[in-house]
Amino acid sequence: MANTLNISASLDPILDTSTTIDSAVYTESAVNKNTGTLGGLYKSLQYDSSSARKYVGIPAGSAGAVSTDGTWKSAPTKTGSADPVKVQAIAVKFDSRNAGSSSVIRVTIGSQAHARLTVGEAVVIPISGADNGGLAKANVKIHDEGYSSGSHEANVTVILIGKAS
Repeated sequence: MANTLNISASLDPILDTSTTIDSAVYTESAVNKNTGTLGGLYKSLQYDSSSARKYVGIPAGSAGAVSTDGTWKSAPTKTGSADPVKVQAIAVKFDSRNAGSSSVIRVTIGSQAHARLTVGEAVVIPISGADNGGLAKANVKIHDEGYSSGSHEANVTVILIGKAS
């Protein structure tokens, strides 16, 4: 049996339906009735068990590839065997502010920003690449847009998973 990545997702477009009656504001929301919701399970990617790594730490402002090559303020806590050479999925969570008011953690694949996270938000991005082989780790990046050493820092958790070659 192969090692499979099960990535579940859902989209819930929410409309602000707030109303004001006699100067009182009633805050409400509802699912957009034109689109409804949609969700599912993506499980086409098979990964190498030796190519799974979890990082917990403080990323620097640089948009370097996710690793210990200068993307982190200091060496992050790492678990797992090794970074994948080809990344098939990245999961990023903006855990908390370590100092100041770090604003946004950006997740970039190639040159395209895929997510901008604020505190408490998380994202999982599947990266199939050609023939479900993933993309080179250098193409998968995170950085803190508001980073300033000692005054604006974020704590994040990142999981990279994929292929050994």
